[in-house]
Amino acid sequence: MRELRTHAVSHLPFFLIWVGVVLAFAVCYFFLSYIPGHGLIENVPSETVLGRALSALYFSVITGATVGYGDVLPLGFSRALAALEGIVSFVLLAVFVSRVASRQQAEAIRDIHSLSRDSLFNNFRHGLFIARKDLDKLIEKIDLGEHLTERDYKNLRTSFRQMQTQIRNVPQLYAMSSGTIDEDHEQLVLDSVERSLRRARETVDKLDGTGNSCRADEKCMAEF
Repeated sequence: MRELRTHAVSHLPFFLIWVGVVLAFAVCYFFLSYIPGHGLIENVPSETVLGRALSALYFSVITGATVGYGDVLPLGFSRALAALEGIVSFVLLAVFVSRVASRQQAEAIRDIHSLSRDSLFNNFRHGLFIARKDLDKLIEKIDLGEHLTERDYKNLRTSFRQMQTQIRNVPQLYAMSSGTIDEDHEQLVLDSVERSLRRARETVDKLDGTGNSCRADEKCMAEF
């Protein structure tokens, strides 16, 4: 509802300008109606002042709306005014349409930007979550005293690499948010990174305790 009010306010000046143009030309048509050969021709001529004023206003509105029914025709100088009013109204209409289109395009770009940012943010947290879940499985095997296979060590290196990739995307989260992230999202980012690094350190410490230290594996330590 607030956005609708904002759009209405932003478009109001163009409507007021158009109304002003229509009224200004209507006044001109009205006074020209008293000059022979320069007024308006109607199917049913108006003899009263009010009738002429209404006819001038009607013709100006129809011309300003670029409709032109043809039931009222201009003569003499009124024809030049009618042409000028048509051009001015057409320009105002073109500016109004381009402004509306530009606003809608800006809103669409902003929505796409917001969706891209949210998608990147969700992928960031989800990537770290998956890496932590893989480390949790490894920690569980260590706690149960199960033998770790080469595949387990490979999964360990993959988890470290996944964390590294996601943490490298942190600057992009700020870049997609014009250099700043709201406090709630930033806290979630920091929390995800902190928990992931803590889990990685816990996994390495667990391996140290079993005698199968990750520190002896160059590939493992490189990723860590």
